[in-house]
Formats: sequence, C-alpha cells, structure tokens
Amino acid sequence: MNGNDIMKALNNIDEKFIAESAEKSSVSNVKHKKYIKRITAAVLAAVFAVSTFTVIAESNVDIWLGAPYAKKDGSYTCITSFKGDYLNGDRYEGELPEKFVYQEPTYIPDGYVKLDPGKQDNWYSVLYSKDDYYYIYYSQYELDYMMHVKTAGEDAKFMIISGRKVFVTQDYKNVRVIWIDGDYMYSLSGVMSLEEITKIMDSVMPI
Repeated sequence: MNGNDIMKALNNIDEKFIAESAEKSSVSNVKHKKYIKRITAAVLAAVFAVSTFTVIAESNVDIWLGAPYAKKDGSYTCITSFKGDYLNGDRYEGELPEKFVYQEPTYIPDGYVKLDPGKQDNWYSVLYSKDDYYYIYYSQYELDYMMHVKTAGEDAKFMIISGRKVFVTQDYKNVRVIWIDGDYMYSLSGVMSLEEITKIMDSVMPI
C-alpha cells in the first residue's frame, strides 16, 4: 500500500458514520469530526514515521485527499482546510479557536535576522532575512483562510513530511510548504533545501 492508498482510505470516513457516532457520544458533529481528524492525523504520523518524505501526488494538484485541500485556478492553486470550492462561495464550517495562539519557528538557520512580525486577531507572519538576498517567510492562519498560490511553472505536489500532509511547491531553489496542524494552517517559504525547511517546519511552537 502506498501513500495515495492510505490517504484515500483514511479520507473516506463516511459522513453518516461521523454523525451517528457523534449522537452516541453526546457531542456535536463538528467536535466529533475534529476528534476523528486528530485520530487520523495520529495514524498518518505513525504510518509515515519510517519515511521523512513520501510523495502522494505528482503534478496534478486538483485533488481532495485530506486537509489541506487543493483546487486549481488557472495559473494559481487555492489551498484550503476544507473540501470545497472557495471561489464559488464554499466556506469553512468548523469551529475556530476562541483565541488565536501565535506560533513561530524555534529553529532558524544561522545568519538570518528576524524582522518585525505582523499580526492580527486571525493571522501571524514573520520575515527572516540574510545578506539582503536569502529570506524565510513564515505565516500562520485560522482554518477559514484560503491561500491563493501561484503554481504555474513550478513543481507542485502533495507530500507526507514528518507525518503531515504538506502541499509543496519548488521553483529552482525556492521552496514553499503549506500544512495544517491542529487549529491552524501554516505556510513557510525560502531559498533552501526541502530538508532544511522541514527542520524549520518541525520547530514551530507557541510563542
């Protein structure tokens, strides 16, 4: 069984089953669905622990295989936390945190200088710079956010990285990764190897 097979199997949790089991457990459908998704994430982490990088989709990024989801839009790709068409009015219907918990990487390669972060009640971003040429851009959003990423001419695919499903784009030396963990969607980009950006991604912690 490969990465695609496992993701499809885990993502095919029947909506009727979720609703019925939610009734039996006396919790809301939304809360129960979040619980099942967390169980799924834990299973994925265990399954892929033996492999740091597993490609689960080549060039075709218009697929639905567990959050985050991708939907092509011409030269761009819409990345969302929910299965639906954001551009046609679909929106995230789950619960959002009562308070946004700001997070950022605790590991950054030597030589980078942290610039002033930007923040609002539902997003946070930090830019790191080195020699006025190299950069690392990190951002964090609530799950109702939609990322509109230019993917024309870039190598765009989904991968399993450190047990997470990650949307990855690569253009020459520039790498961008988008992933979901818990209640937030994250984006990280920079001129570096996928191995190095994974170290940064794995180090994200609450401030």
